[in-house]
Amino acid sequence: MARFQFVSLLFCLLLCISQFVSAQQVTAQDLLLRELKQTGEIYTVVEKQPTFSGGQNALQQYLRQHRRYPEAARKAGISGRVFVAFVVNTDGSIQDVELLKGIGLGCDEEAIRLVKGMPKWIPGSQSGKAIRVKYNLPIAFGLTE
Repeated sequence: MARFQFVSLLFCLLLCISQFVSAQQVTAQDLLLRELKQTGEIYTVVEKQPTFSGGQNALQQYLRQHRRYPEAARKAGISGRVFVAFVVNTDGSIQDVELLKGIGLGCDEEAIRLVKGMPKWIPGSQSGKAIRVKYNLPIAFGLTE
């Protein structure tokens, strides 16, 4: 009889533990929502990337209209792409502009100036909520321009 009670008690204990463990399982969506609640988090992979107001064509037009080819780079025949990273905030403003890869002779500084002077973007989002997103942008400098 004592053996039967012990086995029954053990069975009930295992059943309770298994129910507790299954209730504690966390989905990937739950983890993303928890991350979103943390303030100041900067994301690199999101459901919806930030976009320049007006889209990609408007971004290219902005770069063409506002880019000033540095005279030193022009004289030296320098051309190529400068890679700049920045954070698009939840209000679309730009901050933390940094050079990832440059080509020198003033092109790097010009690329940073261009990004810092950009109008507000449409912010990125995750689960319908605007979030801060790090964005990498190549900016071309060509002598035929």
